[in-house]
Amino acid sequence: MSSSFMKSRNLTLGLCAVVVFCFPSALGQTGNLMYSPVLVNVSDGSGSGFYFSRGNTTYFVTAAHVVMSNPTTLRSPSITLTSYLPARKRGSSQMVKIELSIGRADTLGELKADVIHDVAVVRISRDTTENGVGRMYFLSYVHFVINPDTGFISSSAITPFESAIVTSDAYLFGYPSAIGVPNLPQLDYTQPLIRRGIIAGKNYAKKTIIIDCMVYPGNSGGPVFEIDEVPEGKSFRLIGLVSEFIPFEDIWVNQRFGIANHQWLNSGYGVVVPVDFMLDLMR
Repeated sequence: MSSSFMKSRNLTLGLCAVVVFCFPSALGQTGNLMYSPVLVNVSDGSGSGFYFSRGNTTYFVTAAHVVMSNPTTLRSPSITLTSYLPARKRGSSQMVKIELSIGRADTLGELKADVIHDVAVVRISRDTTENGVGRMYFLSYVHFVINPDTGFISSSAITPFESAIVTSDAYLFGYPSAIGVPNLPQLDYTQPLIRRGIIAGKNYAKKTIIIDCMVYPGNSGGPVFEIDEVPEGKSFRLIGLVSEFIPFEDIWVNQRFGIANHQWLNSGYGVVVPVDFMLDLMR
């Protein structure tokens, strides 16, 4: 993978023939938020992500470490993205599955990554409006495995780092694949889970947001929303994506033999990369 992937490159992009309808997100409605997270399957594991529309472009967004094993190497040349959206039947949903040739996207300069702040974006479609109907023209490295007839929902309402309010409620969406026991039917790992916490603080030196919310492997890259109280009710605004959990080191020492044992536990706090760095990559 080229080390210059953070730079813009002028290359001609082919457009897929696939055209689907795109419904705008209604972030003020909690029901629609359930359809925002994307399950990301790579060759050696999984993570989370989401789709984000800006202007006339839709991007796939995730944590850089979900798709990259180091600053210059992809985990796999292609990844599978699975998400859901409301079906016509009330209370039901339908699956959207995309195979994204991320290696091809990188070659074309459409993979933008900031490995220091742990965020990656890939442009996946050029959006237009025809006769009052929004349409998405997907790029050549986007291949639908399961293509529903209604498109998928993207996120648009955001709150930058400086505007995020400490003590506000926060919702985390994603696919925490590390929890539970695979052989016990407690969880459906193909379905997203929600956690609720608060914005606990900010790290101004690193420009990250700290949430009082347990995060686990598989949550990385998942969207985090701040709840904003408005006259009409509650509004949900994207503040960033999950990067990592904050560990707690537990040390005990055997007094007789002087042997120390170190355990790294989940402190219950998580680190969120603010939307600011995601937007920087989209410029």
